[in-house]
Amino acid sequence: MTEYVRTKDLISFDVEIAEVIADDAWDDVEREDLSITCAATSLLGEGVLPWYPMTNTIPHQPMDRQIDPVTLGAMCTIIEGYVEEGFSVLTWNGCSFDFPVVIGNLAEDSEHRERMARICFENHVDLGFMMVCQLGYMAKLEAMAHVLGLVGKTPGMSGKYAPPLWADTSSGASAELIAEAEAMTGLRCGTREAQEFCIEYVTRDVEATKDLGRELEQWILAALSGPVIGEAPGLRWITNKGTLSKAKWTPQSFVLTDKSDVLFPTVQQCLRSIPEPKWPKGRRGKYYSWLSKYPTVRSKYLVVE
Repeated sequence: MTEYVRTKDLISFDVEIAEVIADDAWDDVEREDLSITCAATSLLGEGVLPWYPMTNTIPHQPMDRQIDPVTLGAMCTIIEGYVEEGFSVLTWNGCSFDFPVVIGNLAEDSEHRERMARICFENHVDLGFMMVCQLGYMAKLEAMAHVLGLVGKTPGMSGKYAPPLWADTSSGASAELIAEAEAMTGLRCGTREAQEFCIEYVTRDVEATKDLGRELEQWILAALSGPVIGEAPGLRWITNKGTLSKAKWTPQSFVLTDKSDVLFPTVQQCLRSIPEPKWPKGRRGKYYSWLSKYPTVRSKYLVVE
């Protein structure tokens, strides 16, 4: 049980990128090659701290295209400090996205790269990756938030609009996507106002993850009896096609006998304790195989799979 984490001991973070990536192109994208425009970190139950480029702070002028390594290093220092104090990180798909993107934007010689890779593996509850380990695929955070009665992400906003809103045409966005983003938000792409909206959006993403962690805890406590998860109703969500999912998801967790806490497994514990689904075989490997590049993780990584 040492690698299961109490929900009250979780912090969250989220990043937005500068590049436009087509939905069917993600399998060919190296996450560490992507650029970060803005980010946010949070403690469950406390405020959210936004991060953005600090190299151009002149009011009303657009900020730079991406966060500088120094600012990003400061964000990592805060995350690492919380982990040293006994906290772990909570994300939705952070193992496959947020962590490798952050590490790729740090300086090549930064000590944060190795530390963050180890945190991703050992001190990180990735609810989306947990779903992949259990079902073989992942629903969207927004869908899971809605099924639990939460607001979820910023209404009317989509992550695909964040790159053009921040960087306009330098994001690689088409004229059609730029026009769509401006119509949806009422903001001109590439302006300071649009960038500040992106910061609000990533802040809301962190809050949505934080809210989901809390609500899942309450759902588990209400749905289950006894100290160990057994049969449960399961959660069904609205798919991208607008239909109710056929599958049901019951998050892997451990409930204390007195129901004072719900504990979730880390990425490492998911790989050790959750049998890989028969279909699609080997799919979960693509979510964490990049970690094998880092020596302090590699030995444990190789033992797991």
